[in-house]
Amino acid sequence: MRAHILPRLEMMVPRHALHQLERAGRWLSGRRHRPAGEGGGEGGARGGGTHREEARLEEEALQAERASDPERAMLLYTRLVSLSPTATLYARLSKQYSDMMYMPGARSDSKRAAELNAKAVELAMQAVANDPECAVGHVALCVSRGRLALCVPDNRKKVNLARDAADDAATALRLDPSSDLAHHLMGRWHYEMAQLGPIVRYVVRVLFGAALMQGTFPEALTHFRTAQTLCPVRLIHTVEVGRTLHKLGHTAEAASHLEAALAMDVEDLNAQLQKEDAAAMLAQMRRSGKGLELWAGGQALAPAGQAQAQPVSSQGSGSIPCKPP
Repeated sequence: MRAHILPRLEMMVPRHALHQLERAGRWLSGRRHRPAGEGGGEGGARGGGTHREEARLEEEALQAERASDPERAMLLYTRLVSLSPTATLYARLSKQYSDMMYMPGARSDSKRAAELNAKAVELAMQAVANDPECAVGHVALCVSRGRLALCVPDNRKKVNLARDAADDAATALRLDPSSDLAHHLMGRWHYEMAQLGPIVRYVVRVLFGAALMQGTFPEALTHFRTAQTLCPVRLIHTVEVGRTLHKLGHTAEAASHLEAALAMDVEDLNAQLQKEDAAAMLAQMRRSGKGLELWAGGQALAPAGQAQAQPVSSQGSGSIPCKPP
């Protein structure tokens, strides 16, 4: 039995259940707001020149992320961490190493991708060690562990990393129930776990002694909608609401959200990948000829080759800014 099951685990659990974590989106890319007490009394001892240098480095790092250049952002955040080793900055540095797996040299090199994500896990663990109550550290740990699971060849390690990543997402949500990022990650996990049948879940438990969390598509949609409400300007939330609606059979409403995502700003490399997903899903809908009439505002999603109606934004005129990490 093991000989037949093991070759399929790559499809059944890691690639299937962890694919969503590859594109965890623009988390930790907002401006830094250091919690009271983070970094101890260091801030009072540093002069204005050091603070100006930190502000300059942070602005350059954010610009690098917006330019989808995690390698440059990594260098800048490394310098920032040397000046101010806070949990938030360690988490943001972890993100850059993890995002670098999508750069041309690493995308086709599983060994390099594993090295990058192993480093990302190390940095995320440092973030958690610096401040166990900082939710963004656990977000970083969830993403880096999930992506590392895609790169390691050992199935047992994959399953254990998947289980630990799910625990990280749950911890982040417990620490900060108002975190759009934590809700987003929980939504991703519910989406993927909902696709695993009871037989697969049983096989994983028997062969590897690990129980994977259960999930449902409606619960995934609830988390994605909550994330979208908390931070309507994050493209990744709108894409995942659309993806999940499509999975639940609400094709017209899904198309409305995906069209709205195409009109939103691309905030970093992950957002660009999500935007490409949205375009691909819409193209597939056009080819299938299903759900072309949009529910929002009486607009229509035209078939390929015809004029496209103006999409209805999911943000509305009263969008609130995202809660900073």
